Amino acid sequence: MKLNRFHRLRTARGKTLPSSSKPKLRFYLGALASLILGLVASLYFFFPVSALEERVEYEINGRTPVEADLMALSLGFPPAMRAETLILKIDQPQPYSLTFDKVSVKPLWHSLFGRNPGVAIHTDILGGAGEGTIRRNGDMEVSIARVIFDTPLPSLTSLRLSGNLKNGELVTTVPAKPTTESRMEVTLENIRVIGLKSVGIGSDTLSLGAVSLRGSGRGNSFKIEQLESEGGDLKVSGGGTLLFGRTVESSRLNLNVILSPTPSLDKEMAELLNLFRQPGRDGSYRFRVTGTVANPVVK
Repeated sequence: MKLNRFHRLRTARGKTLPSSSKPKLRFYLGALASLILGLVASLYFFFPVSALEERVEYEINGRTPVEADLMALSLGFPPAMRAETLILKIDQPQPYSLTFDKVSVKPLWHSLFGRNPGVAIHTDILGGAGEGTIRRNGDMEVSIARVIFDTPLPSLTSLRLSGNLKNGELVTTVPAKPTTESRMEVTLENIRVIGLKSVGIGSDTLSLGAVSLRGSGRGNSFKIEQLESEGGDLKVSGGGTLLFGRTVESSRLNLNVILSPTPSLDKEMAELLNLFRQPGRDGSYRFRVTGTVANPVVK
């Protein structure tokens, strides 16, 4: 009698869900999965992409001195925004545009439940790549590498500056406040000034070789702590300050620059330097650059 009771008790404890309830469980799980897939599909197929494009362009145009044109915006998976092309245009001091390809913006998942959520950005640009993060409060970290550029000089549109941006890093807050701390480091390679024949110099190209730049700032004042070049026709070194204005061209310069000729420097360029300034005992030329970016004054 006791053995039969013990056997029934063990059998009752070892029982699982009735077989009739298993189809119901599978039905509810299938319905839940279908609902989630439906919501995701609705989000992706009926998301107001055109309205989002206009909003992003509006924010960029309102917060920066550039005009933005966003093309082929779409949603990716896992959740992210992707655009085939982003074109930034600026009219001053001369018209110029910069094209970003395959722009991707995705959430920083670990920050979404904090007080300062952010997004991660990745893009292809001028043969290289850029990436960074932007937080709700404007904190921004950007890195860029392997970029090839060829752009007119701001105050001398007949001359062009070309080269490779090997790597660069920028940490700042946008828009800048009086307490904003910024930091920048840039390494450039194969830097050349092209178009010198247009200003009466026999050789059309001046090589500056590899250039390194490091600086830090507070508010709208930026200090250039290191400026050095090596391997070119001229060796450049110096430092100073840059006071950002409402626009790039109105930003004010206060730089001390030292130019040291190398044996490869064109003779006409060396003679031109002698007209501007007598060399020091070490053969170098010292200049002070003031004024605005649009209208620099060399002393």
